[in-house]
Amino acid sequence: MASIIQLDPRPELEARISACFEGGTRLRRELRLTPEEAHYLAAVCAAQVSPLGDAWYEITFQGAVNHGN
Repeated sequence: MASIIQLDPRPELEARISACFEGGTRLRRELRLTPEEAHYLAAVCAAQVSPLGDAWYEITFQGAVNHGN
């Protein structure tokens, strides 16, 4: 049986991500994040988080490929 990891809510990060993605109208962005922030997003959001180097990450929410965003 897989164990479930609980992560503390991070409302300030979630608000920043919402603003960057214009409340969900954008589905793909490149952002500077800490490794901890990237891990949190990958764990709690329906998003693919890919490291690009130098603290930059590409964040892609589900549906971006279908919509071309």
